[in-house]
Amino acid sequence: MSGESLPIDASVDEHRPARSLDGTALPIVVGVTGHRMIDAAHVASLERTVGRMLGELRRDYPSSPLTVLSPLAEGADRLVARVALEAGAHLVVPLPFEHGRYVADFTTEESRAEFDALLARASRHFVLPLLEGHDLESMSVSGHSRDLHYAQVGAYIARSCQVMIALWDGHTKQLHGGTADVVLYCLHGAPPVLTPGASPLDAPQCRPVYHVATPSSRGLADGIEPLEGRMLRPDGYASDRTAQDALRHLLERIDGFNRDERRLHDRLTAMRERSRQYIAPQPVADVLDDDQRAILERYVVADSLALHYRRRSSTGLLAIVVGVFIAVAFFEIYGHMAPETHWLLVAYLIGLLGVWLVQRRVRRGDYQTKHLDYRALAEGLRVQLFWRIAGIREGVADHYMRKQRSVLDWIRTAIETWSIGATEREEARVEAHLDVVARHWVADQSSYFRGAAHHADHLHHRLERIVDAFFGSALVIALLHLVNHLVAHEAVALGHVPILAIGVCLLTAGVLHGYIGRRALPELSKQFAHMATVFATAHDRLESMRASGDSAGARALLTELGIEALSENGDWLILHRERPLEMPRGH
Repeated sequence: MSGESLPIDASVDEHRPARSLDGTALPIVVGVTGHRMIDAAHVASLERTVGRMLGELRRDYPSSPLTVLSPLAEGADRLVARVALEAGAHLVVPLPFEHGRYVADFTTEESRAEFDALLARASRHFVLPLLEGHDLESMSVSGHSRDLHYAQVGAYIARSCQVMIALWDGHTKQLHGGTADVVLYCLHGAPPVLTPGASPLDAPQCRPVYHVATPSSRGLADGIEPLEGRMLRPDGYASDRTAQDALRHLLERIDGFNRDERRLHDRLTAMRERSRQYIAPQPVADVLDDDQRAILERYVVADSLALHYRRRSSTGLLAIVVGVFIAVAFFEIYGHMAPETHWLLVAYLIGLLGVWLVQRRVRRGDYQTKHLDYRALAEGLRVQLFWRIAGIREGVADHYMRKQRSVLDWIRTAIETWSIGATEREEARVEAHLDVVARHWVADQSSYFRGAAHHADHLHHRLERIVDAFFGSALVIALLHLVNHLVAHEAVALGHVPILAIGVCLLTAGVLHGYIGRRALPELSKQFAHMATVFATAHDRLESMRASGDSAGARALLTELGIEALSENGDWLILHRERPLEMPRGH
């Protein structure tokens, strides 16, 4: 662990995002851990410090609502929850077990009443599922099972938040699942037993910890001043600065998504409705529960934003390609036919300036990155939606962007954040809706990928034929020009026209070849054809399983299909990110 003093700004922005927890805004999630016993003399100072921390997040990321994850144990959990509610944040309460068993650990009626009052103000509360090998009876008395489920809550919060606030004395030897353990879960990752669903091959999910030195009955650890604030750096970062930059990048991406959604909300109304009707026509809409409708609306927002920025990105690419072609054409005419006509040189320079301005605007608007990121976010939500309709409990965040986490961690984090506290469907409601999933996800995606593969392949070959035609024309013109000079008895006076024609043909061929490379058409054609086959095969097998009544096998198949779709989309994203929009080199 390494520490760095926290800058504390006394000014608190009064901005309070007016969005419900179930809305389409991505929240910044703040976890909390800390001691149950806090000296009353320190409460007011701790409240001010926590208030300033939350105020800084609201000030720096004003488009994003705050959500605080707190199990509302006595002491620090409730202190941060009170401050968060007063600051306009949402409170979400994960519980280790059901209400009656949990409140039994609170020693006084006043404590139980305080818990119930805060729970009533929470936007959502839920009980985490039992860990494998444990039952309710084993948790009815104090012991290992009960402690392990307390630790599970700490691990869940550490995994689900972007920032952890720890009111901690700095001592590492404490009870199992206590404050010190939760801090270590953030900094080094939680043990596999506490993170069901996570792949053992994935690197641990680590989070920065905002540590506020809070004296306990044992005092403070050596070297820590009372109420001192510092950031503790998680594993995987070479320095505090790199850890802070990574956190800032993550939160800026979240805030940027929320800002785009608000700014473009009215403009994209029609596009959102088309997206909604496409993914959730009436047969799909009729079977959705509240959590699934929330996923649907978030998909609609991400999809419409992706389409908007795809248009901006495509327009920018076309403008760059055409601009370069026209500018260089002017230069070829100036160099070979009209060296005295200086306005052609001026036109060339103006053309290049125009291309540079377009490229600069595209980069400043981040059009391509936003298109790709929002598309990836929407595709993850698509899989999550149909998994939920099929009764699949897997979380997309556990399988998405596994190879790209360091670059695109915000997308996986966004999906995981939106999944906090989502309820599971009852088994009895699942059986009737596999037909909806088969038709409106599996069959639809098979048809989409088949059409997309055909379109990419057709466009690729058509452009390649045009490239070959222009290259061949340049070769023919060059040969004829050579014959005219070497063989003809009387050379035809064509001046620089053949040279200009050769240059224009080669320029056109080069620009189109570069366009093919930027669009990655050959790679996309193969990728889409593969996914068309995957979805078609899955549809045939799914229909067979449904006919035989094998609903468990059908859900297992859909789980694997979703994982494959997520993997393909991650590869698609990286493929396009490696081909940024920029001015062609060498002109």
